[in-house]
Formats: sequence, C-alpha cells, structure tokens
Amino acid sequence: MSFESLHQILRSASRPVVAPEQEQLEQLLALWPDVVGQKAARFSRPTRLSQSILQVATANAVWAQHLTFQRRQLLKRLNSQLEEPLKDIRLSPRRWHQEAQTPDANPEYQLSDHPSVWNDSAEPSPGRETAPPSLSPQLAFEALLQKLSARTHGSPICPVCHCPTPIGELERWSVCAVCAVSSFELNR
Repeated sequence: MSFESLHQILRSASRPVVAPEQEQLEQLLALWPDVVGQKAARFSRPTRLSQSILQVATANAVWAQHLTFQRRQLLKRLNSQLEEPLKDIRLSPRRWHQEAQTPDANPEYQLSDHPSVWNDSAEPSPGRETAPPSLSPQLAFEALLQKLSARTHGSPICPVCHCPTPIGELERWSVCAVCAVSSFELNR
C-alpha cells in the first residue's frame, strides 16, 4: 500500500470523475436540439439515462404525447450518432419543474405553437351572426355549427379521411391528427 501526498490527492480530486452514462447523457443533451428540432427542444430536455433508457422531461403532456408519437424515429436518429445505442425513450412532464432548467428553456407553452390549433381569425360569413348566450339550446347549437363551418371553410382537407384539417397538422404529419394516430397505432 502506497501513500500519496496531500498535494497528489488534491490534484486527483480536482479532476472530475464522470461516469460513462453521464458522458453519454451530456452527448445526448448536445444532440437533442438537432434531433428533435429547435422548437421541440425548447419544451423538452433529456434528464436521466439509466440502463440505456433515456428519460426526457417535457413542458406538458401535449409535448410528451407529441414526442411519444415520434419516439421510434428519435431513437433511430439518436442511435445513429451514439456509440452505445439507447433501448428506449420515456417522455413525461413530471420532472420538468423539478430539474434545473437550461437558461434558454421556455416553460411557457403557447397553445398557438401546437399544430392542431385552428386559425380563429376566421370571421363568420356575412348574414351568419353568432347567437347570444341567452338563446335556446337549439339556437345555440346552430350558432356553434355556423362558427365551426366558418372556421373550417377553406381549410385544407386530410388526404386520408377527407375532413377539414388545421394546416399545422398537414405540415407536420401530412394527414390530420386522427389519421396520424391511427397510422402510428398500425405501425406498432
């Protein structure tokens, strides 16, 4: 057994000892914005790596679900850039507020950022006024139908189910959200 001087002990203690999983997590943190995109990276971040399973915190459940739909593609992209492949990715909003946030992270989620939001700037057509809240249920329902009709008038159509679809859904998935979920379920 050899003894080391205090100077040697302090010098070796000043060097950070990093576990292999911690190194891989740091690499994943650097890759994350490129793999998921800058917008999704603002609302999600890898927080832990354990037994080749990456834990990702999201700003809310909407982002957790959205990225879960893309989980297989994300795994494929990440594994192509890693020495040790990941087995899975788990997404949850549970740790978003528990973990220290990166300086540029923005936890404020704007509903307008989601692809399924309709453009509410559409005004009802002339002659189609919205019903005041004091009207009968039948008239209120008819007013709601008119508002929905005005909202979806001129909207693009989903190529699969032929329903009016928010443009954000078509840009992101090439189909409406309902058809996208159905295709993800079939591919499992």
